[in-house]
Amino acid sequence: MPRMERPARLEMGVISEFEDVEHPGDSARGRRVVQDALPHWYSFTVIAQDPSVRKLKPEDATKSILTSQVRVPADWLEPGPRSHRFHVVDYDETRGHFAKPYALVPASRPWKAIDRFEDATDEQLLSGVSGEQFRAQNVFAIASRTLELFETALGRRVNWSFGDHQLYLVPSAGAMNNAYYSPSDQAIIFGYFQRDGELIRTCLFHDVIAHETTHAILDALRPRLIEPGLADQRAFHEGFADIVALLSVFSISEVVQRALRQHPTFDRDSLKESILFTLAEQWSPNDRGLRSSIKLRADTTWKEGRLEAHTRGEVIVSAVMQTLLEIWLARVERLKGDQQLVMTPAAREGTILLAAEEGAKSAKHLLNMVIRALDYTPPAEIEFADFLDAILVSDQVVAPDDELKYRDKLKAAFKKFGIEPPKERIIDLEDARYENLHFNLLRADRDEVYRFLWQNSLAPVRPGRSKETEFTSDGRPIGRGFSLSRDFYTRVESILPSTRIGPDGFIVNESVASYVQYVDGPLRDLVALSKTKTERSEGTLSVPAGVDLDTKVRMYGAGAIIFDQFGRAKYHQIKPLEDWDRQSRRLRQMHGLGYFDRQGALDDTALRASLHAPRYERGEW
Repeated sequence: MPRMERPARLEMGVISEFEDVEHPGDSARGRRVVQDALPHWYSFTVIAQDPSVRKLKPEDATKSILTSQVRVPADWLEPGPRSHRFHVVDYDETRGHFAKPYALVPASRPWKAIDRFEDATDEQLLSGVSGEQFRAQNVFAIASRTLELFETALGRRVNWSFGDHQLYLVPSAGAMNNAYYSPSDQAIIFGYFQRDGELIRTCLFHDVIAHETTHAILDALRPRLIEPGLADQRAFHEGFADIVALLSVFSISEVVQRALRQHPTFDRDSLKESILFTLAEQWSPNDRGLRSSIKLRADTTWKEGRLEAHTRGEVIVSAVMQTLLEIWLARVERLKGDQQLVMTPAAREGTILLAAEEGAKSAKHLLNMVIRALDYTPPAEIEFADFLDAILVSDQVVAPDDELKYRDKLKAAFKKFGIEPPKERIIDLEDARYENLHFNLLRADRDEVYRFLWQNSLAPVRPGRSKETEFTSDGRPIGRGFSLSRDFYTRVESILPSTRIGPDGFIVNESVASYVQYVDGPLRDLVALSKTKTERSEGTLSVPAGVDLDTKVRMYGAGAIIFDQFGRAKYHQIKPLEDWDRQSRRLRQMHGLGYFDRQGALDDTALRASLHAPRYERGEW
């Protein structure tokens, strides 16, 4: 039976579908031509910082806004743009205006994304229909890039906390001096406002988009961080989002080059004043930024004096950015020797490019470190010291040598704020019992992990072992069990895979199991419970004056277990429920923040909503 031939469809001289094509010189047979390989990345133009950050000496005065092309994972894109993870919906509630969904990919050429703004003028970026289209591209590209940074560092996909697949991005939601992540709306909301006759759009701020996307990702990875908790826990959400925003912008070479041209002496003090260490320049009345945490005075007064989430979160932002600055300065010293960057124009330009590259590399490496650390943090009751501990331990797993001394510089920067790794929080595990357990299930099944916890909660000392605490070579205690009470409600909440790649290409496969413990009751009963001493308990619960002892409160404990590729537990990050000193500090801080209502009861609903609530009535973000 003769074979039916179909003409091949050619696009730009390339056969783009599976087609049977007649082989030249042999009409009796054909060949199957494979499809074009799908792209792995798209490149889209975004505003590198915000519209107030301009090129110092633009070749074309109509193109003065500093832009950059960023790489985002390729995806099937519908108009909006809409991918399988993000959906841009440009509806302006104030004006009642619905912008036409913008298509980044022509309908006739799927998988062939077009960047129409690569050579756009400032007017095209900011005004008219093209301005609407660029706003859609800007929020989509930066949010997609931010999510990709997390998924690459963690070695897995991140699923949104609200259960659906797509997060809405609303570039022009309405007239308000704010931008925020709203879990209930499954959206990031960007407002706009007038100042001195100028229209300020928050959807055009690279750092604001990255910050709010990080809130959504952190809510997905550690959803209990918005539970009523320690002041550090709430501040961590804000501080971590600032860190990611700053480091992600810092990793764009064009931004670093712009800063170096403005501060050519490359000294510590002038760099602290640069755009690299400042958030939301155009948002502030003087274009100096809403927050410049690196300038924060390093002391310990923040522990009681800074309870509000944004101001307290600046502590960890300052420590991380101080670390970045020190690492960058050290790396550039190798390039410039003992001279300043001010040389002959040609030599100076070359040195700036090299210095910018070193800065971007340093920022990207540090960003990977802080993101990877999330798996080693407790899922609740997190404190700044736990974050530092998680960075140090998770990085040591993938980069044991640490040639550039990132970990030493981080410890030194945090220590200036009185933050040091806890001695018995992340512990190495030995003598865990695996009988009657299945290693493959320990990496995937919550019930199997719960069984593992249940039978190893308080492991007995094996014959021949000392009852005294033993330590690893780097000073970590070796755990003989999980030090968990079976009397409290315990829930294994997630088991997630992780593939980490170190600087030398070394691959580490792990699984991360997170669990929480809690007890509910009136404070009167919890105080009595704290007086029942066990080998796990620390201190006695203290209730702040003015809080009714009949107030019902939930006390949390939490932990994360790191399993190796063979299913054996190797690290345990623990925040014991029976640490009554910590529970007392938690009550005191919640009372200081006004989380108890006028009758002294815990206002749980208001607390949960407050983290992501709009703050435009206070004129800040």
